[in-house]
Amino acid sequence: MAQGYEVLIGSTNYEPERTESLIRRMLQRNIDGVAVMTFGIEEDLVQKLVEREFPLVFVDAGPNLPNIRILKVNYGEGIRQAVQHLAALGHRSIAFITGPLHLRSAAARRDAFLKGMAELGLTVPREHVVQGNHTMEGGIAAMESLIALEVCPRLLCARMT
Repeated sequence: MAQGYEVLIGSTNYEPERTESLIRRMLQRNIDGVAVMTFGIEEDLVQKLVEREFPLVFVDAGPNLPNIRILKVNYGEGIRQAVQHLAALGHRSIAFITGPLHLRSAAARRDAFLKGMAELGLTVPREHVVQGNHTMEGGIAAMESLIALEVCPRLLCARMT
């Protein structure tokens, strides 16, 4: 505010149509730039913004185009520390709830978990990695599937956004 800027925040709930609509509304308000935290944005819309030399910042994943910056998140280190902490407490059977695996960020978090477990020499049964969908209902369903296992593992839930 002191520099004459106002921050506008919009939520799209991972819906590409809402993302496009939100960005169009922001452009109508003559904003100076956009920080995008989403798994996808319509390629045509991105191209139009690039052609207008509109500054964009993507968090975690984004296209390699002019006037676009991408802030990479180091999931590996945070998840490795979480796995090491649980192992230091004596836990060996640890489960992981991912986000939707078609999202690069969710796959990166899952891979970091598996790598962290492997570094400690711990195996991960296939049923200990459950896919969620970043919704309350998805989290409940994922937890219920883990709780229903014959031997319930410790849980490392990753919704790091």
